[in-house]
Amino acid sequence: MTYVAIHLVAGVAGISVRAMQKVCAGIVRDTLQTWRGSRLIVRQVHGRGGRSGKLYEVRADSLPFELHERLKSLQSPVETAPSPRDDRNNVGHWRHHIIAPALRHEKWSAARGEAVRKIVAERHTGPDGKPITITERTIQRWLDAYEAKGIAGLMLRARRDKGARRVVISERWDGAVPFDEAIKETIAESLKTYIRGLHKEGTSAALIDTLAADRLRQLTAARCDYAPAMPDLTFKVPRPMIDAERQFRNVAIFKKDRKAYEDSRPRIFRTRDGLAPMHVIVGDVHHIDICIRRPDGTVTWGKAIAWLDLATNRIWLDVVLLEKGEGIRNAHVIASFVHMVQSWGMPSVLYLDNGSEYNWADFMGDALKLTREVYLTEDRDSQIVRAKPYNAPAKAIEGIFRVLEYTYFRSLPGWAGGDRTNKKTAKVGRPTEPFEGSLDDLRAQIGACLTLYHDKPQGGASGLGGRSPRQVYDAAVAAGWQKVTIDPRELRTVFASSEVRQVRQGAIQFGGQHWTCPELASFLGSKIVVRVPKFEDPAILPLLDDAGKLVGFAAPVTRYGILDKAGAAEADRIASEHRRAVRDLDKSVPDIDVAAEIMRIAATLPAPTEAAILGTISISDQAREIAVGLAEPIDDRAARRRAKEEAAQIKQAASSRALLDMITKNERSAS
Repeated sequence: MTYVAIHLVAGVAGISVRAMQKVCAGIVRDTLQTWRGSRLIVRQVHGRGGRSGKLYEVRADSLPFELHERLKSLQSPVETAPSPRDDRNNVGHWRHHIIAPALRHEKWSAARGEAVRKIVAERHTGPDGKPITITERTIQRWLDAYEAKGIAGLMLRARRDKGARRVVISERWDGAVPFDEAIKETIAESLKTYIRGLHKEGTSAALIDTLAADRLRQLTAARCDYAPAMPDLTFKVPRPMIDAERQFRNVAIFKKDRKAYEDSRPRIFRTRDGLAPMHVIVGDVHHIDICIRRPDGTVTWGKAIAWLDLATNRIWLDVVLLEKGEGIRNAHVIASFVHMVQSWGMPSVLYLDNGSEYNWADFMGDALKLTREVYLTEDRDSQIVRAKPYNAPAKAIEGIFRVLEYTYFRSLPGWAGGDRTNKKTAKVGRPTEPFEGSLDDLRAQIGACLTLYHDKPQGGASGLGGRSPRQVYDAAVAAGWQKVTIDPRELRTVFASSEVRQVRQGAIQFGGQHWTCPELASFLGSKIVVRVPKFEDPAILPLLDDAGKLVGFAAPVTRYGILDKAGAAEADRIASEHRRAVRDLDKSVPDIDVAAEIMRIAATLPAPTEAAILGTISISDQAREIAVGLAEPIDDRAARRRAKEEAAQIKQAASSRALLDMITKNERSAS
């Protein structure tokens, strides 16, 4: 089997040799299965120029058919091609491929001259995969060489210095240092490793020149005493040696510029074939590069909440103006989604960013699963798809919005040109003139732009095959596609949060005012659950009880004048309703004599067990006296006090009489 050097494959494929090396490396490592639809057969051979002395070769018959045919057309019809590993042979066959159209015509003929001019006018890619410019003089020289010597005349001449000692780092350094080839190779490898590390950190080319030269001086000085005395030019590292390690800059891009990495990394290819309208809707929020005045006169930039139907490339935009310091909130996105659904119908799958403004989407999972059954689409774990970070190319809406900006919106007043730091202005140094008109005027003009966009045919990567979004949609409707609708009132119940409010005097407070309804007049609970819409100012509020049962719909209370008779009538009606509710509540349960129930239950309970007395402890006579006094009834205590007082009086009277008798007796004795 014939194997072909990758330089030749890259030339016929129109890509760089480095790109072809990556393809072959992926095949060898089994990280790449196919290339351009074919399973390549790749082998490694030893040779100079590849990494670690190894080169890749591809088996010719494993290439895609068109590339295989191009390779066969490069072969000379009269001579056998030398080994495909010979670069001289690759260049010769490439030159033959370029002049082949001119060889079909006679020498010096007008047809040959015209063919040569056509060859020169075309864009060409060299054997190394890089663009190349070819002059008529060069083509004529190749024609003469081929007609004189055949394919051999188109080959490069062999190097005169072939077999001579090659340069390791630079001619100046190689000639200045006293090292043998082994030491030179060791230093060169250390220098390459250092250069790779600089590339890995994203170091600028100018700084790498300086640092690499200093590193080479250090490596040389470690083995040579007189290295510090050598001229600076001795240690200048050639730019090709530095550029040869540029692939390590991919590490810096990955670590420090994730967006650039994601934009350049390999990707899979998807197709929209088989998608029906509303099968997949992509949602995103974009800045609109049109400045407009707020009602207070300040200048701001509009925000667009966008929805893209992947099957038809139809796009829905809702433009909002935000206050200073305000960002897009859930309420804005929900309102836009409701508007889109009311016009287009319910989608089956939503493809959204991971921003907090899309947190509401998780509540839509069950509703979207219902549409999946109606649309008969595939079964998925979730109908909500979240975009990965830094994955803008995965969302087609990014490219479409750029088309809208630079094809349609740029014609509108106030457009700044996509770069607010370098605005398109009528006069140099002046700010962009804002859009003159209201927000509704801007929405109307953007709507007209969308009408034109929907009517314009799209080709290329759009997947519409040269048809307009309107044509694709109309064709789907004609083929029987029907949209799935949903009652907007039900959407309002989905996009709402529950809040508990106190019921006082038949009303609740919400948003700084009182709300009520006839059901609240007869509601006897102290708290009630209010369902509050997330995206609009409510006109009515659904009310639920603790069990989640609908009670009624509250509206702002009506305020009456001081002398308005209607107010008195309404007050009487509310009072009557409340009394009726209380009476109904009274009748709904039996009357119970609670005191009698207490006596009944107490009578059935057993008497407590009486314990025997082991002994009585007295703390003191005074304490005992106090305890007896506390236990003595009030009447007995009064009678006892009176008896004690009477006894004291009798005793005192007796003492007085005895004293008087003794005095009398003493007086008699003295006389």
